[in-house]
Formats: sequence, C-alpha cells, structure tokens
Amino acid sequence: MDLLVEPAASHGKRTSSPLVRFAFFGLFLFAACSKQGDDPSKEAAEGSAAPVPVEVAKVARGVMEQVVTATATLASDASVTLSSMAPGKLLSYEVEEGAAVAKGALLARVDAQDAVMAAEEAGRLHAQVERELVRVRPLVDKGFVARQILTELEARLASAASARDRATLRVGDGEIRAPFDGMLLRRDAQPGALVTPGTPICQFADPKALSARFLLPERWLQSLKVGSKVRLRADARTGWELETTVTRIDATVDASTGTAGILVAIPADQTEGLRPGMFVRAEFVVDAHADALRIPARAVLYRGQETSVFVVRAKGTASVAERQAIKLGFEYRGFVEVISGLSEGLQVVVVGQSGLDAGAKVIAQAEVSTAPATAPAGSGAAPAEEGSGAGR
Repeated sequence: MDLLVEPAASHGKRTSSPLVRFAFFGLFLFAACSKQGDDPSKEAAEGSAAPVPVEVAKVARGVMEQVVTATATLASDASVTLSSMAPGKLLSYEVEEGAAVAKGALLARVDAQDAVMAAEEAGRLHAQVERELVRVRPLVDKGFVARQILTELEARLASAASARDRATLRVGDGEIRAPFDGMLLRRDAQPGALVTPGTPICQFADPKALSARFLLPERWLQSLKVGSKVRLRADARTGWELETTVTRIDATVDASTGTAGILVAIPADQTEGLRPGMFVRAEFVVDAHADALRIPARAVLYRGQETSVFVVRAKGTASVAERQAIKLGFEYRGFVEVISGLSEGLQVVVVGQSGLDAGAKVIAQAEVSTAPATAPAGSGAAPAEEGSGAGR
C-alpha cells in the first residue's frame, strides 16, 4: 500500500507528518547522549586528584630553653710580659713561639756584659780583703798590730762578700726564664735590639688556664648567677661544644654601655686545641620550659602576625592537610616551642607545605626527627639578644 503525504492547511502554514517529527526527535536524543559520554575517564580524574608528596614531623615533648648569645676571645688567667732586669743587647731566643716549656726553662738571653764585669770586680775586691786579713791576723796575735785593725778588716771582708754575691746574681738578670709551666706566646723584641729593664721581650702564659669575659646587657643579670648553665663553641674547633657554668659576674655595670662582664673559665681538661686569643661564642641559659611541645621551625607558615602549620589528618582511606593556627614560644637551633594549637603525636608538614591548599590530599615521603642534631638531647631555645665580650 502506498503512503501518501499531502500538505495540510493550518493557519496558512505547512506541517510535517508525525513520522518525520519522530525521526528528528530521535536524532536529537542521540546527539545529546553522545555529548554527555564523550570522556568518562576525564570525569573520574576530576573527582580524584593525585596526593601531594610531603615530609612530616611529629609534635614531641622536651626541654626548651631560652638563651642569650654573646661572643668573646679567650685569654689566659696566668699571662705575663717578661723583660730583662739588666740593660744590654738581646742576644737570642732559646725557644720558638708556641713552644711549651717547664718552669725555669731559659727563654731568651741579654748580653749583660756590665753585670759580668761588675761581678768580676767585686770578686777581686773580696779576694784582696781576704788576703789582707790573712796577713794581719798573725800580727795581731803577736801584738804587732792593734786588734781594732783586725776588726775593721773583718767588716770590710763581709761587705765585699755581700757585694760580690749581689754582682753575681745580676749576671743572671740577662737570662729570661719561664716563671711557671706554660707557653711562649709572642716575641716582642728582635735579637740585636738594645733593651733596658722593663722593656717587653716576650709574652708568656699558661694555655690551660683559659677563660673568656662576655659583656651582656644589664637586664639579663637578674636571670644569671654564678653556676648558671652556659654553652661554648669555638670557630677554630669544628663540632666542639662545651657545657659549663658561669664563673664570676662583675660587681658593677658599665654606665656608658649598660653592660656587665660575665666570666666563664674553661676547665683545664677541656683546653686541648684552644689557644689564647681564639674567638668563642656563648649561649647563656636564662629560662627553660621542662615539658614543652616542639616542632621543626621550618614547618611554620607566617602570614602577618599569624603563625600556622599544616596538620596531616586521616580522611577515610586518604590523608589530608588542614591548616592549623598556632602560638609560638621559644625558638632555638631549628626548633620552636608550640604554646597552643597542637597536641603531642600530631604530624605536621615540614617540606612541601608552601603550595598546599587546605584539605588537599597528601602522602608522607619521609618523617623528620624532632631531636636537635647539634644541641644536647632535649634542649632548644630562642636567642633573646646578642652580647659581646673579650678575654679577661
């Protein structure tokens, strides 16, 4: 049977048959479905972003200390400037700079020719009086010479002996000897130079009697006392650190600088490798919190006056980073004290947090230790102020 499609009049417009309209509707549905299902994998990726790799550290407890830092130079408490007691030409040095010698060792010689000549003359005078006394004594016994002459000769002999002894001692004035066990630090005169009594010839010191005098602002005196803990480091000895105590505090404050001297002595058994004049740094402990929460300082984010960290929390089967505001206390050697905002055992992001968004998925690549590597176990503090100083 033939299908005839004839135009029908309806308000002066032509209309299609129901079959044609159905065909167009089917094409529209097919196109719409094809557009929605173009890339199903892309839709899955958009709903599940890859986690960001980070390094984390646990919030731990330990001692946090507040310190005041200062610098000074080492000096020997047993240090002297040696000179010749006799005038003359400096002949030679008998030891090199830096040489350790025992008490009484000869350090340098001065040509004390005048003292030698005076000693020889005093010796001759004494011998002459002694010969005269030997000649006169028998004559006195026989009555040929008055006893008063014998008495005068005996007095002259005693005086000549005293002069001879003094002159002999002055011969040794040209020898500069070590007054105690120690080290020749520096030569102050060149061989051949004319010196007089009091002219500096060399510097001598005991290298085991070392100390440093640090200058600190007076406001820290109330926090320090003899016996307060202090840590010392020397630039010349890499890795060396000594924990000792304050030896003495000046009784007065310098009115022009507002500082006071703090003396720290080095124990004799800790002076190996140290020398007078070396530069040392000190950290004076002025306060301490015994059971403080601490985290690595690099975990902290600063925004104006606000401080925060990213805390890693479990969310279902994933880990997400959430921003947490915190309040800080002491800071020392790469660690900070957390006064509020965190609890022990939480994980904070240490590396990789700068580009994180709150709620972003993360994956921990490594866990950073919260134990300071260079400070004694369980310590950390904030440098409050830096002072200066010099050797005693």
